[in-house]
Amino acid sequence: MKHKILLSLDEQTTDPEVLGELRSLLNETHEKYLTGFRLQDYFDSRLLPVGGRAVPSLKKVLSGLQFEVNMEETAKDIGMNFSIHKGELEEGTLKNLSSIADLMIIDRKTLAPFCDEEDVLKELIGSICCPVLVLPETREIESLVMVYDGSFSSIQAVKSFVAVFHPRLRKLPFSVLVQNPGCQKAVRKEQVFIDYLMMFFKNIGVQLMDDETIHCLDRVINTASEKPLLLFGGNTGNEILSCNRHNTRYITDYNPSFIHNGDKQ
Repeated sequence: MKHKILLSLDEQTTDPEVLGELRSLLNETHEKYLTGFRLQDYFDSRLLPVGGRAVPSLKKVLSGLQFEVNMEETAKDIGMNFSIHKGELEEGTLKNLSSIADLMIIDRKTLAPFCDEEDVLKELIGSICCPVLVLPETREIESLVMVYDGSFSSIQAVKSFVAVFHPRLRKLPFSVLVQNPGCQKAVRKEQVFIDYLMMFFKNIGVQLMDDETIHCLDRVINTASEKPLLLFGGNTGNEILSCNRHNTRYITDYNPSFIHNGDKQ
């Protein structure tokens, strides 16, 4: 099996050793083809005035080439394939690239230069088609937390997680937050989903949400789970990213977050 993965880059902050960290998170039985893209190029293309693109300095070009060589060598040493997207990186281009990708990885450090822009992470995730893993500075994972909102993208989030991530993560404690089903049809649908989870995860705890999603999630992160990886379907992912700046930053800045957008192709 092969996986196509997009990786956000910032040549000033991205360390080639991040590829080794990804190897410990991703399914070891799948061959990985990574395509790096520069977030600066993406945001520059949106702000580009009529008349053309600025010509980069020779120093910047050489620095970029050396960075690319370092990434390629590191990837080769650990059995991955790496290349940098060389063409124009407009919104439509990124959507096309993500339409064939199994995962996009966004390192929070690469977003740092753009954090003064409102909703920059939500806008970036909204412009792509594939599932997204947002990585904060701390990448250690000791538990899993999922919000199941009854949507098809919640189910797809689990399917993508099982396919893409390392099987060892399935052994971690897994807290599943569910909404009040409200009717027998919803109860049966929820039970089918839990039965499906139990095929892959052996340490599951199900909790009924008695408050708004953001508050329940915040409570679980702070009290019940240590160093969690968060799983969201597209609906809940958008809800989390649409919350006020403080809550969004608390949840996605400090906890690895896996968001399945759903079918937007």
